[in-house]
Amino acid sequence: MKVGLFRVASLPSPPPLSLRGRGEKSALLHKILMMRRVERSALLHKIPMVLRGEKSALLHKIPMVQREERSALLHKIAMVQREERNALLHKILIVLGGALVLTPSLLYGQVAATSAAQAQRAVVDRAQGSAVVVAKRLSDWLLEQPTSPDDYPLGLSWRVPGEVAPQGELRIGLLNGLSGLDRDVKADTDALRRLRDWVRTLPVTGRVPVAVSDARWLQANPPRDPMLQPGHTVVLPKRPHTVTVITARGERCVVTHAPGNEAMAYVQACSPASSQRWPWASLQGADWVWVAQPDGRVQRFGVAAWNREAQDEPAPGAWIWAPPRNGGWTDSLSQRLITFLATQGPAPDGGRGEGAAPTEKLVDRGSMLVGGPPSGRSVIEFGTGRGGGAAPTAPGGASGPWKASGLPELGGRAEGLREQPGNTGTGTSTGATDSGGKAVLPAPGPAVSAR
Repeated sequence: MKVGLFRVASLPSPPPLSLRGRGEKSALLHKILMMRRVERSALLHKIPMVLRGEKSALLHKIPMVQREERSALLHKIAMVQREERNALLHKILIVLGGALVLTPSLLYGQVAATSAAQAQRAVVDRAQGSAVVVAKRLSDWLLEQPTSPDDYPLGLSWRVPGEVAPQGELRIGLLNGLSGLDRDVKADTDALRRLRDWVRTLPVTGRVPVAVSDARWLQANPPRDPMLQPGHTVVLPKRPHTVTVITARGERCVVTHAPGNEAMAYVQACSPASSQRWPWASLQGADWVWVAQPDGRVQRFGVAAWNREAQDEPAPGAWIWAPPRNGGWTDSLSQRLITFLATQGPAPDGGRGEGAAPTEKLVDRGSMLVGGPPSGRSVIEFGTGRGGGAAPTAPGGASGPWKASGLPELGGRAEGLREQPGNTGTGTSTGATDSGGKAVLPAPGPAVSAR
């Protein structure tokens, strides 16, 4: 074919695609699509895994960073506080040093005035029976006090505020037992009421027993020498001359102290009617006697025929409690009562504890009264039974019997006493009616060894 000057060669047409070529092309396209789908699925699966790992690593890293930052912050705060405290202490030392250098006379005058005020305060407080102390040993405090013949070191009371709460619980438990809440207590209701009303008037002192109140002994035994702290109180009472018996009727009977007598001798003095009929009637009515010595010690002694034992004599100012065997008083109630009374200090001569209202009623003893008691109070004496009978015996010494001495030792017989008004009874007695009267025991004979 010729077109103008050039000759164009005709190109051959491609051969037609066979069926075999079409199938390979379809398979190739299908394979490509399948590979893309798998890759896409793997890629989609990989993306959450990567994101999850990065998120976990990030969440783990955040607390670590926060912990390090917090520790660094706390360390920085502590360093700042330490520097500020050191700077403050440095300033305080500079101020104190300047004050000591610039005003020594003023400081000395203030110290002298403070010491004088404390000394005057101690004298005033001691005149009232108690002394507020600063930090010092009890032995040093005792040596600083002026001595007086009326002082009673055996009854010294060291009172600590920390003991008020436990003793308050003891008082509440005692009042609950006296209020009828304890079903084991079957004592007379009137006696429980009298005793409960009296215990309510007694304060919670916080008293702590002292081993020995001798200053030199305490200095020789430093572990037993208490350290008095601000807020503590020391009470140095006056010497009492009586012993107080708590009767089963809930009353107090004051008996003049006589050396050589055991506790049941004072109990018999408050119930002489049984002693007139049989000397040992009181001992058969009680199995145990509880004694609160003036130094705070609590003791219990057997006084019946089956448990009688050697015992310490009650000192002046002691509290005595000897409930009858079948009176309905439990041992636990008796122990709480005598333990609380031991915290009150020595029993005063008036027969009442701190805070109790004074009582002035007389104690009627019928023929047991002797003439001439001062202040209108009745005085009881052993060995004055009716009808010229023999004097009853009472325990004394080391748990042995003793014989009452004659009347001349106590001022002689009161002639015509039976004809006085109120003393013409038949020889019976109703026991102590209140805590106003005093009973007097004669000096016992020589003590015998305990059986």
